[in-house]
Amino acid sequence: MKTRVLAVALVVAAAIIAAPTAAQAKPTCASGTVCTYSAYNFTGTRTVTTVNSSTRNRCLTLTVRSIDNASSRPVRTYSGANCSAGDNLVNPGQSKATTAINSIWIT
Repeated sequence: MKTRVLAVALVVAAAIIAAPTAAQAKPTCASGTVCTYSAYNFTGTRTVTTVNSSTRNRCLTLTVRSIDNASSRPVRTYSGANCSAGDNLVNPGQSKATTAINSIWIT
């Protein structure tokens, strides 16, 4: 009997250990902001930029690996510093889980 209980306990423990974990959900980015993350898949240090007259139409230098655009403005991302090289567009409501960004321009 003890052997059977031990065997069942081992099978249950193995099933728990082998069970896949759910993918981490993307954190919520407040409306009117652009959220950037220092690591891929919306992890690492999060920086929230409120889109307003002081953040629009200028280059913001920052190094990030994922971005979520919850603003109403398009965001241009650049692989180079000072908004140079590798111009890509992240439209309102879009996000990129894996990218290499060194600067952004909010239009």
